[in-house]
Amino acid sequence: MNEPVTFKEKTKDTLAFAAALGIPLLAASFDAWGFLVDILVIVPFVWLGLRRGKIYALVTALLASAGVYFITQSAFTAVSKGLLLLGVSFVLVISFERPWKPGKVLFWGSLVWLPYVLLSLYIIGPDPVGQLQKAYADMFQQANMLQVMQTTWGMDANQAKDALLQYSQIGATIFPAVLFLNGIVTVGCNFLLSRFVVYKALGIKTRIGPFREWSLPWYAIWGAILGLASYLAGDNWNIVWLMDVGLNLGFVYFVVCLVLGSAITSYMFASAKIPRFVKVLLVFMAFLSVYGLIMIAALGLFDLVLNFRRIPEST
Repeated sequence: MNEPVTFKEKTKDTLAFAAALGIPLLAASFDAWGFLVDILVIVPFVWLGLRRGKIYALVTALLASAGVYFITQSAFTAVSKGLLLLGVSFVLVISFERPWKPGKVLFWGSLVWLPYVLLSLYIIGPDPVGQLQKAYADMFQQANMLQVMQTTWGMDANQAKDALLQYSQIGATIFPAVLFLNGIVTVGCNFLLSRFVVYKALGIKTRIGPFREWSLPWYAIWGAILGLASYLAGDNWNIVWLMDVGLNLGFVYFVVCLVLGSAITSYMFASAKIPRFVKVLLVFMAFLSVYGLIMIAALGLFDLVLNFRRIPEST
């Protein structure tokens, strides 16, 4: 960093700065901010953070957020995208400097996504679940789902209405969890793309490891504990929103632990130390449909504290 900067390096940094400002402003101008933009826009900020320092990246993120607000006149869009640019890029910069294992990157990167989820719920209104339920019901009605369920699934009118009502309730309740899982995927894609660019440009190499070695830091278990405690407390004191928090955390951890459990299963099949009857049992579990998925997810959950594969903790 203290060595003289060549003209070629200055040109690359200038292009990264232009991309860091240009991509958010273009996306805001054409109202085209989506999943792909969330991935592409992070890379130049990671570049600037590694090349020019975190303060430089911070100032650039603030400028980008101000530009988005000027174009959209939406404080929610400006703040939420600013948090995305600043938070995820900082996590990735630190992860490349240390370096961190991918599981730790995903854990802290997804926590950065949490304010975006809360802001999204706040902007919906004082009763986000009720508003979302109504939105889902309107969407089903516009898609003529009631008629489709009657003609395709053989339901009568009352059965179809009850089913659509249940689907609307479920979709509205777990909407924050789906939004949070989308954040995990976004952070993961950002990490992979930034890793490729950083390695090609700066020579910084981060090992991902095979799928069977994927893991999360042990303290990720506290999220599952918080989810269980929230649900039980909400059920005991009849606090609906607290139960919803527990349900959403439970859904997120079920999906995440299902991936971890699959990695553990893959490790067991690849390991010669695992007895054959255990491998046969794992195959049998896979054919148990929903029960098999639950058992695999439980395997991933308990691995957070028991570390079945004896993988060293990330730095």
